[in-house]
Amino acid sequence: MKNQWFVRFMFLLGGISFLALAPSLHAAESGATAEIISMEGSVQVLSPPATEWAGAEKGMALAQGDQVLTGPKSTCELALGDGEKSVIRLTPDSKTTLTSIDPVKIDLQSGKLFALVRGLKKGSAFQVSTPTAVASARGTGFSQDFHSVEVFEDSVDVEGAAGVDPTVSEGNGISVNDDGTLGDTYPLSQDSVDEWNEFKEDAEDNTGEGDEDASEDSDGGLSSPGGDETDEDLKDESKETEDEEDIDEELTPEETPGDKGQYEVFSGGQ
Repeated sequence: MKNQWFVRFMFLLGGISFLALAPSLHAAESGATAEIISMEGSVQVLSPPATEWAGAEKGMALAQGDQVLTGPKSTCELALGDGEKSVIRLTPDSKTTLTSIDPVKIDLQSGKLFALVRGLKKGSAFQVSTPTAVASARGTGFSQDFHSVEVFEDSVDVEGAAGVDPTVSEGNGISVNDDGTLGDTYPLSQDSVDEWNEFKEDAEDNTGEGDEDASEDSDGGLSSPGGDETDEDLKDESKETEDEEDIDEELTPEETPGDKGQYEVFSGGQ
């Protein structure tokens, strides 16, 4: 009789253990992983069942349930999800838990993060939650802290703790109140755009995605003033080229290269 109860107990224990490991096994089978690809300053990791924080290192693999903590003036970038194509950056004094790796679910407990979401499978979502709101994205770019969600590419569904769930479009942010209610949307500041562009360039360099996405940058994302050539810039350059050709035609064969140089038109900003 005792043996039967022992067998049943071990069978039940094995079932519980399997259920606990099932999400991790699913992530491993799907190729979903997480890795520290860049860090500056003091970054620590807590990996259950450990109870003490340990120093992080570039290239360190992370598992579901791991926590990451950045110190003052410190940052950390993680590549995660299927093929590690998505990247998040934790800003200074941030703390987060990798609740799930496939699908990606991140619990931001303090601070702020930027997320560049890539390579999601159909029907999947990339989710970041704080005590005040949950942001869900499918192939997009955004930042989030306790008081705002700002969207730099495509759109993000934002659900406040109070239950409202609007979609915030590219180029806009939405404020989040302490009680989980959502405020008004607002246009992004240039400082936010510049910070996003710096993060995106760095993230693509670290994951090797920069060259592949270069052709997409002309149609997606936000640009800084003066960062891209406008139609007027192209017209001015075309006009300057025509002027140079006209001057070349007016020069006689007797004129030396030195004489020709004083007539050449140089375009500014090149």
